[in-house]
Amino acid sequence: QDARDEGIEPDTVALNAALAACERGGQSDEALLLLSEMEASPSAPPDRISYNTAIAACSRCGEWRTALRLLGEMAERVPPPRNTPDAHSYGAALSACERGGQPDEALRLLERMRSEGLRPGLVHYHAVMRACATRAHWPIAASMLQDARDEGIEPDTVALNAALAACERGGQSDEALLLLSEMEASPSAPPDRISYNTAIAACSRCGEWRTALRLLGEMAERVPPPRNTPDAHSYGAALSACERGGQPDEALRLLERMRSEGLRPGLVHYHAVMRACATRAHWPIAASMLQDARDE
Repeated sequence: QDARDEGIEPDTVALNAALAACERGGQSDEALLLLSEMEASPSAPPDRISYNTAIAACSRCGEWRTALRLLGEMAERVPPPRNTPDAHSYGAALSACERGGQPDEALRLLERMRSEGLRPGLVHYHAVMRACATRAHWPIAASMLQDARDEGIEPDTVALNAALAACERGGQSDEALLLLSEMEASPSAPPDRISYNTAIAACSRCGEWRTALRLLGEMAERVPPPRNTPDAHSYGAALSACERGGQPDEALRLLERMRSEGLRPGLVHYHAVMRACATRAHWPIAASMLQDARDE
């Protein structure tokens, strides 16, 4: 507005800069208003960058339907020759599908990207795998790793963590442990704390408390410092495994270990311990946990 007040009409570059500010600020409504203004302007029409930025703004706000609509409109509204979606367009749209929990849409987009002669990169596989991290779609997320390798792309830690998350949500602890072993042997995609936390959560989901505790103990040895010590999420997953495995003594020991490492238990940790202690022999301890929680 300041430029217009001084008699200067903003061009496409200036409006794209304003669009980028809206995108980074998470203001999708403002971004869409600006894009509409550009579509009506003979002097500052939108280009591919305009649409990519508006799609990214919608992605940031989880508005996957609008993101896909803009992707489809780009070819009609942008003058040729640069009026077809590029790798950045698909990356932003796939991210919107990921954040919106739309695995089928993400898979369709990946196929469309290939059909237009564009080669997916790691960022595209990351988004599809995270979108497919559901109980129903976990095999597809896992198969994406092989698809990437078939295209000469070596999955990194982020990609393998996305596949691990899919296995965890699909209740596939064996698959998760195989992936973790692969990461432990990989110089290019070593496991991090997120990898171990996810594998522990997969074991917890399947009631494999012994394996969950083993992984908790191995984390400090296998993950490079400084982020190689268990955090609140690690203990939460391991306590949940003890709860599901009916191991009150192990749960109590874990709670003490957590405190000894300077971590403050939260309600989720007390919940798991109290449920693990819901037995005839341990009920007084479960009841005392309520007071412990209040004291903290």
